[in-house]
Amino acid sequence: MALDGQTAIVTGAGSGLGRAVALQLAREGADVACADLNEATAAATADAVQALGRRSLAIGVDVTNKAQVQAMVERVRNAWDRIDILVTSAGIYPRTPIVELAEEEFDRVLATHVKGTFLCCQAVLPTMMAQRYGRIVTLASGLAAAGAPKSAAYAAGKGGIISFTRVLAREAMPYNITANAVGPGATDTPMVRNNHSPEEIEEQRRRAPFGKLPTAEQSAELVVWFTRPESAHITGRVFVQ
Repeated sequence: MALDGQTAIVTGAGSGLGRAVALQLAREGADVACADLNEATAAATADAVQALGRRSLAIGVDVTNKAQVQAMVERVRNAWDRIDILVTSAGIYPRTPIVELAEEEFDRVLATHVKGTFLCCQAVLPTMMAQRYGRIVTLASGLAAAGAPKSAAYAAGKGGIISFTRVLAREAMPYNITANAVGPGATDTPMVRNNHSPEEIEEQRRRAPFGKLPTAEQSAELVVWFTRPESAHITGRVFVQ
């Protein structure tokens, strides 16, 4: 298995793409710490990882809280001695027109996406730098460039993640750490289904290649590819569909 013996942290692992990434990493041989704001759903994913024969941890964490993020990373390092992979999948997607967008909602979306990504990466970097190895994949979105109605906060947050990841890649490169941003496009997940009307989802299907939204498992394959040995020469890249 390509990732046999490696350890990973996946935020937002309780559902959707984050859960699919955690399970795919386990199928590739990695032990996975499943982190989510909802500890119950994180535990359900951790149980599924164990059912695949890998070690797992379930961690409830608010990625906007530095102390909680540091505690998460310390728990994983203490349990498994190393951290090889970080996938920052935690995210929220409230859809509000700009004229109705409350300052508090805007702050919450950017804190979850930009600050959360920053805090998680900052927390794992000392361990990865010391072991001179790491693979970081941040979750971006094509909406950062294309935009869409009711997505101002989300698109701004994903744009921040893209810029942050490019800088991260430059700083981490001397330590054999790669950092890439992946936006697999609209994916058939609960977040997409719960935040769009049936008409909007149908429009997304029409715009998608081959007229079909990818499943969470298909999108997870793309994310996990950036943690595999064959992608070791790629860093600072942004792949968005």
